[in-house]
Amino acid sequence: MEIANVLNMRNQRSQNLRVESDILQPQYITDRECVFNIRKNGILDGGSRVIIPLTSTDANSRLPLTSGCYSILSSATLRTSKGVNICQTEDVDYLMTMNNQFVEPEKRKKRGVLVNGSQMNFSIVKNTTGDKEGSISFDLGSDDKKDIANRFKVPVDVSRTNGVEYSVKLSQLFPNLFPFQIPLFLLKDGIQLHLTFTSDVKTGQRCLSSTGTQAQSGLIQVVNNQVRFVSDHLFFDSDVVNKLESLNASSNGIVIPYGDYNLIKNVHTGIANPAAGSLTELKTRRNIGLSNLKCRFMLIHNQEGGVGDSTTPAAPQLAGLGKYGSPSGIAGSEIQVVINNENFYPRIITRSNRLYNELEDVYGISPSVPYGLYTPDGSFAENAAQATQAGGIQVHAKLGSCAVSTNEIFGTDQSVNCGGFQCMGVNLSTSRRQPFNVGMSIGQSPVEIFYNKNITNGRSESVLQRIFVCIERMMVIKNGEIFTTNS
Repeated sequence: MEIANVLNMRNQRSQNLRVESDILQPQYITDRECVFNIRKNGILDGGSRVIIPLTSTDANSRLPLTSGCYSILSSATLRTSKGVNICQTEDVDYLMTMNNQFVEPEKRKKRGVLVNGSQMNFSIVKNTTGDKEGSISFDLGSDDKKDIANRFKVPVDVSRTNGVEYSVKLSQLFPNLFPFQIPLFLLKDGIQLHLTFTSDVKTGQRCLSSTGTQAQSGLIQVVNNQVRFVSDHLFFDSDVVNKLESLNASSNGIVIPYGDYNLIKNVHTGIANPAAGSLTELKTRRNIGLSNLKCRFMLIHNQEGGVGDSTTPAAPQLAGLGKYGSPSGIAGSEIQVVINNENFYPRIITRSNRLYNELEDVYGISPSVPYGLYTPDGSFAENAAQATQAGGIQVHAKLGSCAVSTNEIFGTDQSVNCGGFQCMGVNLSTSRRQPFNVGMSIGQSPVEIFYNKNITNGRSESVLQRIFVCIERMMVIKNGEIFTTNS
C-alpha cells in the first residue's frame, strides 16, 4: 500500500482500522490563548475537534452571521513539543469564514447553525410590504427577520458557567494539511495544538450588537474551564504499522506533502472623500515576497473601514457581517498579479463575473451565496450622489432593481451587504487531483499585486487587504523526528 494511501483519510476502510477518541483539557488556558497536548498514539485524524463553549454578558450580543464561532479564533498552530511548527494559520477566523461560503446551503442551514453558530442562510422575499419582492434576505429563522431566532442566541451568563457549545475541526483550522494524517505513534516528541483567541473588545470582530450601535458591538466570552479538544486516533492493522515503522527507519523517512498558508497584510490608506457624483481612482502596487516558494493559490479578503484591531466597526459592517465582509466597491475593483516578472492574467481583471469565476477556479465549485451579495452590479447607480437609507447608513443611490432586501438586520439596512462577499481568488495550481507538486514555482523576483479601486462619495475608507497564499511544504518523519521544509 502506498504511504500516501495509508495516511489519506479518503482511503480509510472500516474493516482495517479502529478509532479511539480522547477528550483533553488544555495544558493551560487564558482569555488570550490555550494549548493542548495530544497523546502519541495511533494516527491523528483531521476530524479531531475543539469544543468552544460561549456565553454573553450582554443580551444584545450576536456572533457575526457569516462566521459564527469562527470569530473567536485568531490563529491556530500545530507544532511539536520542541517548538517545530508543522502548520500555522494566522487570521484563521477570516479564512474559515471565506471557506464557509463554499459549504452547501442545506448543510449550513441544518448543521452549521448548530455546530459553528453561523447564520449564512438566505431566502427570497415574498408577499411583503415596504420591501422588494424577489430580493435576497438573510434567513435568520425568526418571525420578524430582523434578529436571529432565540434558540440560536448565545445565552447570557455573567458567571461564565453555562455556555452553548460549538466545535471546529482540525481540518478546518489546517485545511491543506489534512486529509493527510500524522502518525503520532512514531514520534519522539509530543504534538501540541496552540490556539489564540480574538479580542473581546467591542470592535465588531468577535461579535456585534443586535441594536446596530457601533460603540456597543456586544460582548461574548469563552467559558475557559469547559474548553476541550476531542482527538481521534486511528489504529491500523499490523501490516500498515510495520510498513510505517520501516519507512520511519529508512534513509529517506516518511515524506508527507501538504499545504500551509502564508498571510500577507496590506493596508490601503483611505483618501479624501470625493464629491458626490464623482470618483477617484486608487491604484496600488505591492510587493508580497514569496520568492523561491511553490504556490498553489491565493485568497484575497478586502476589509473596508474599521481596519484597526481596536477600532469600532464601520457603519456598513453592522448589518450582520462585522469585519468579515469583503466589499467590492460600488464602482468596481481591478486586480493583476505579476509572477516571475510576467503578468499572470493577459489582461487586468475588472469585472465582477470574472472575479467570481477566478474564485470558483480555486475551490473547484461556485460559492454558495447569491450572486447579488457577491457584486453590486445592477443594484446601485455608479457615481450617483449618496442617499440615506433606513438605519442611517450612507450608501449610494439604490436602484429599483437592487438585489438585496432593505429589511433591517441588527438595526441596519441589510442592502449595505450588497457586494459584501466579494473575496478574490487566484488559482496557480496545475491540477486539483494531485495533492502535491502542482503549484507554480516562484523565482528570485518577488510576486507583486496590482489592486485598483474606484473610490466614490461615501466609500473612501481605508482597506485592510489579507492575502492568504497556500504554499507547498514537505514534512519528513525520520527516526521519530519531524522536519518541515518548503518544497
